[in-house]
Amino acid sequence: MYSVVQAPLAAEQIRALPRAAREKLHRILQGIAATARDVLLLQSGVLAAPAKLVLYLGEHIAWYELDHDRRRLTIERIEALPGSVAA
Repeated sequence: MYSVVQAPLAAEQIRALPRAAREKLHRILQGIAATARDVLLLQSGVLAAPAKLVLYLGEHIAWYELDHDRRRLTIERIEALPGSVAA
């Protein structure tokens, strides 16, 4: 299984999110991690290098890295979208 970890900066930003947004972020990333695990199994363990990805979460955007070798999804940072109420 892939683990979901937070960079120090992201941990602070996640705590600042409303509870509903934190819960939604957790559910979505757990789903992404489960899908990555399944893809890895289907590809016989051969996948591309770590990928830097983004996730739009309402009025926020989250940057994360999916590292297949380490079986880890790292949340790097979360920011309010420009022009949003959360900004």
